[in-house]
Amino acid sequence: FILCMCKIKFLLSFVFAFVFFTGAYAGEDLEAAVIVKKNGQKIECFIGRQTMLSQMLKKVSYKSDLNSSKQSIDIEEIHQVIFPSSNGDSVAIVENVEWIDAKDYMKNDLSKRKSQLMTVRRLGYMNVYSWTKYVNNVQEWRYYVCRKKNETVGVEANILVISPKNRGEGYKYAAFGKSFENTYERLFKECPDVVKSIKSGTFKAEDFEAIVEEYNAYMAEKGK
Repeated sequence: FILCMCKIKFLLSFVFAFVFFTGAYAGEDLEAAVIVKKNGQKIECFIGRQTMLSQMLKKVSYKSDLNSSKQSIDIEEIHQVIFPSSNGDSVAIVENVEWIDAKDYMKNDLSKRKSQLMTVRRLGYMNVYSWTKYVNNVQEWRYYVCRKKNETVGVEANILVISPKNRGEGYKYAAFGKSFENTYERLFKECPDVVKSIKSGTFKAEDFEAIVEEYNAYMAEKGK
């Protein structure tokens, strides 16, 4: 009996792992998309975007059409996933981004870099990407990663916490406590006005988008 129970537990753990990593889109509406592989090959398919962006998946599940069986592709093979709008006037771009956290960035430590699919939020000299984690199925934690266009690894730069309590009152940013100033002064060091505003306290963590906008405008003026 004990042996049988052990076998059952093993099988259940196997099934759970299988569902989590390869079939996590159950119950989610699938969207038309184009997977662009790093080798340039394109795959027209249907994907559950929310699940893809809220879990650190090693593989992405997709269907070649809505009635076909699920297939999967290793995240390391993907460069971008493009989601056209329903009217075809615009697209949402998801990119495979390598990134490190702020502490490792300040230590120049690239050994712990991670690879993850993220939504492209802003393009410029400083590109901004985001991915989302749901905490207790209530709070939404949106992680922002910044990456300069001449670099290959991004930096986790901010976390936007959205909960039912503050959804109608504005968002609450958290930029790593006391390390905010040092991290941002280094990350945006090419723009003197931004650095000055950070040091003086004019720019705070919740001004993240304004900081990036001013920084990119300055770099564009410099022809960068």
